[in-house]
Amino acid sequence: MDAPAILMEKILDVLEYRFTFGVKNPSGFQDIAITLNDLQQNHIRLEELGDALRSLAANHPVTIKKFWVLHYRNKERPIEPPELDVKYHTLARLEVSLDFKTLAKKIRESLNIPIEKVRLVDCEISFDARTSSLLVNGTPCPLPPHKNEADLCEVIFREPVGAAISWENVAAYMTGLDTRRLDVKKHMPPVRDAMYNLNERVQKKYGTKDRLISWRNKALCRNY
Repeated sequence: MDAPAILMEKILDVLEYRFTFGVKNPSGFQDIAITLNDLQQNHIRLEELGDALRSLAANHPVTIKKFWVLHYRNKERPIEPPELDVKYHTLARLEVSLDFKTLAKKIRESLNIPIEKVRLVDCEISFDARTSSLLVNGTPCPLPPHKNEADLCEVIFREPVGAAISWENVAAYMTGLDTRRLDVKKHMPPVRDAMYNLNERVQKKYGTKDRLISWRNKALCRNY
């Protein structure tokens, strides 16, 4: 894979994460914001992002309605909208009409990036708490930081593959409550939802049918 394709894969990671929080506007397009923090975590320079977005707009005019990038005022710091924190302020916004899966497929096709099917049993899998990313053979899958999926990974990757982890231990980490204060009807469903959502995210991201985590007798088990 050549350098532009590798860069676009990184930007696809950022877009996939941000599509999770995209908001449909009245025109029916989905509004996606990319932040400075997104770029820092994925080691993407602002100039690279601008070039990539311009390329997307040129190659997929039907998909992307419009986009804009806030440029550097000087070399030290970007423009700072007063209403937004500098660390998370918006660097770029896109309005797109297609879902992420279709957009990513079009981008990969235009760059001749193969869509590979993987078997998780053949992969090295880890969780980077610092960047809130699941890593499969070094390819990151960003997770919303300090949310249930990331919290689940924090707990389950402390234990070896195959170890059973009670739902109470995961729920206690998610909520900050002592296990004795947990209510099964209130606190167990979010744990199962996080597992289902994480499995689906991994399957879509890496093109696999494998489930990273299974549910067994009110406990979670990492399969790979």
